[in-house]
Amino acid sequence: VFQPVPGVDSAMVTLSLKKDRALSLEEEPLFFDLIKQAFAQRRKTLTNNLTQMYPFEKQEFFDFFDSRGLPHDVRAEALKVEDFVELCRYLGQRWP
Repeated sequence: VFQPVPGVDSAMVTLSLKKDRALSLEEEPLFFDLIKQAFAQRRKTLTNNLTQMYPFEKQEFFDFFDSRGLPHDVRAEALKVEDFVELCRYLGQRWP
């Protein structure tokens, strides 16, 4: 249709939603609050960011990190989505 013919290629991408959800609808607000707080101050360790919002001792976060094989001074960007999902569930069991 265009003259001269443009020198670009095109592609079509199809996205499909997963039928199984990693989180329940009740867990989603906590998950998004957790993500927001985790990345609030990027130069701080994850533990320091989270202790500002959640009423836990640092050792409780360290116990979680140990169970996932993560160092105690881990930063938010080093975690996988699955780690955040598990951390959300861990916090949800201990905090109303």
